Amino acid sequence: MVYIILHEKNQLKQEKDKLRFQLRRCLECGSYTLKDNCTKCEHSTKSVHPAKFSPDDKYLRYRIAEK
Repeated sequence: MVYIILHEKNQLKQEKDKLRFQLRRCLECGSYTLKDNCTKCEHSTKSVHPAKFSPDDKYLRYRIAEK
């Protein structure tokens, strides 16, 4: 019984996390959508959410040098 409740709780958390990162922005017209391609102009979209921060980032030096 406890296992079932914990399993359902974990599934709800995973679905909530998945929905949080679905918002996307069109690179051409700037409109927001949940789809991979814009519904207005059919161009590709990009995620509007920044990458997660990690204090142990191995590639920080390369990203700073790229800027």
